[in-house]
Amino acid sequence: MGISKGVVTKYVSLAVAARLDWPAIAAMDEASLERRLLPASRPSDIYTPADFGRIHQELRRKGITLALLWEEYCAETADLFSADHTTTPHAGRHEAAQFFTLQLPHATTPQSF
Repeated sequence: MGISKGVVTKYVSLAVAARLDWPAIAAMDEASLERRLLPASRPSDIYTPADFGRIHQELRRKGITLALLWEEYCAETADLFSADHTTTPHAGRHEAAQFFTLQLPHATTPQSF
């Protein structure tokens, strides 16, 4: 069939969660089975679209990282996210920015051109 074990496991667990048994599944058509197994997709208009121009402009400023901008975005749209890391206030954009550099030594190799 060309279906992986993981996909089969996923759909079996979705059927168990939807309390469907084999006779009920056999009686359904594909569209109704899909509606029962898969949650309805949320409309994309509930998400605030990213302002990529502002993101690039902010990233040019010293001390601003994409992670800090993400935290700001989550704070502005806190009702859309429920994870703890998105609602935890931070000390401030500039105070929270710390930069670390990892420098690994490497051996030089002779190259012939």
